Amino acid sequence: MTLLLLAALAQEDDLEAKFTRSLGKVAAAVAEASAPSVVAIEVDRDPRSDGDGFNPNQGAAPDYYRRPEGLVSGAIVGADGWILTSYFNVSGEIRGIKVRQDSKTWPAKLVGYDKPKDIALLKIEAEGLPVLRTAVMEEIKTGRTVFVMGRSPDASRATITDGIVSAVHRFKESAIQVDAEMNFGSTGGPCLDAQGRLVGIAAHINPKSSWGQSGGVGFVTRIDAIEGVLEKLKKGEKIEKAKTPWIGILGADSEDPEGVRVQEVLSGSPAEAAKLEADDVIVEVDGKKVATLAELQQTVQGRKVDQDVTLTIVRKGKEQKVKVTLGENPNE
Repeated sequence: MTLLLLAALAQEDDLEAKFTRSLGKVAAAVAEASAPSVVAIEVDRDPRSDGDGFNPNQGAAPDYYRRPEGLVSGAIVGADGWILTSYFNVSGEIRGIKVRQDSKTWPAKLVGYDKPKDIALLKIEAEGLPVLRTAVMEEIKTGRTVFVMGRSPDASRATITDGIVSAVHRFKESAIQVDAEMNFGSTGGPCLDAQGRLVGIAAHINPKSSWGQSGGVGFVTRIDAIEGVLEKLKKGEKIEKAKTPWIGILGADSEDPEGVRVQEVLSGSPAEAAKLEADDVIVEVDGKKVATLAELQQTVQGRKVDQDVTLTIVRKGKEQKVKVTLGENPNE
């Protein structure tokens, strides 16, 4: 019996080793083929503008959440000089942008952006640039292997990390979630499938995001969502982000009493200002019953930032009213 068990474990180890070797070969092939379409972006900005600070809910050192001053990444999507990157990379007080790759440097212009999707379109004066093929998004399903590439901190060398697709519908259907490591340097770079085809742009990493960086939770704005606005961006359109109202709790459905049980009150949130407490159960918003977390979210999103709402809560068995002034969700 022991020998059979050892043999089975040895076989599992062998399969894992074969998988690791196979993944390494695929990653190397994808990196070699795709690197010419990955660029470094140098942004001359006031480092304190739009990005300095940290999320107090994380308990990590503030420097971990500050936008670094180094290179960020982008992907060539037009042979005549069109570059996609994350909007966050080029937000703030910008004095100039340069696109770099190996020994080449081009001045770049920010042409358009879409804040909700966290993408921006740059233009450089160049011709004959290598463009990545586009993935078939119907093939990108949960569990598929993907790769995130960048060119930071060294513009002469592309970087690559691997992971799987964790979810395919995030940020109102415009993004997928992946567990490939992403950071402030690789954000804006391309996410690729195992054939080196463009799945989307690494995005939604900023100092206010609760998931931070390199934590196994990353988001990629889908290429099909980008294609839907690309022509508008080429014409200079700047799509602003609508403010999303927010209470600032982590919650779960409650059956007794029926409603939403507060699991955690986030630091600096409207809920904290209103003195909500963990284990409170929210049962009504402005007199309308809410039976689930989804119903609460839908009700709140139907309101406006800075609007006052009255929550009916049950605290230690007693019902009471609490007024909350809705804030702006920092993660959307």
